[in-house]
Amino acid sequence: MLFTAQELKFGYTDVEILKGVTATFEDNNRVGLIGQNGAGKSTLLKLINGEIKGDGILSLKNGLRIGYLKQNAGLEGNRKIYEEMLDAFSQVFAAEKRMREIESILNSYEPDTSEYKTLLQEHKRLDDYHASRDGYNVEYRIKYVLNSMGFSDAFEKSVSVLSGGERTRLALAKLLLSDLELLMLDEPTNHLDVATMSWLESYLNEKYKGALLIVSHDRYFLDKTVNKIYELEQGRLTVYR
Repeated sequence: MLFTAQELKFGYTDVEILKGVTATFEDNNRVGLIGQNGAGKSTLLKLINGEIKGDGILSLKNGLRIGYLKQNAGLEGNRKIYEEMLDAFSQVFAAEKRMREIESILNSYEPDTSEYKTLLQEHKRLDDYHASRDGYNVEYRIKYVLNSMGFSDAFEKSVSVLSGGERTRLALAKLLLSDLELLMLDEPTNHLDVATMSWLESYLNEKYKGALLIVSHDRYFLDKTVNKIYELEQGRLTVYR
């Protein structure tokens, strides 16, 4: 279970947006969130992401790794595009560095000592994590995603010179490379052409292993990527297969 919501409410003095949302979101859920404009879809995502607080109960899995792509909100800063993607693997690089440190000092201890065994266990844990993130193929994975998302000739370009749509597309690329348990996408197809949208559908189905919560008006895209629908209407949530 990634999160549960029980009678979750949110509003302002003069308007009530969410009137009592109840849902349980499992590890393998792939959900499309639909509703009319102003129904509270983006509000619900912000509540889950912890950006705003509501009334009722919202319980998240401890340490839940969430990636959130806001609608028309992209990356900022002056780093080069490729450098920005490397940031998605910071923990992988840290694990690799620590493994090399352990390897360099391991022979300083006798194999039957507690220090040796502790270091060996740490090395195995780090190696397992490194393998789970395909750490030796980081360069290939970055280039593959950037090429597929339309940045094949722009690896050295600064993020600061990109258009708003390009920054949003780049933010999506970075999330796809990140180690996430829940990926929340608010209208992710807004700045994608048909070929890139088709690639994204395939990537989410074949490469991305976490849970999905997607806000989209594109029914074809939802048909390809989710297996359950949450509909927000008049401040309440209805769940459909």
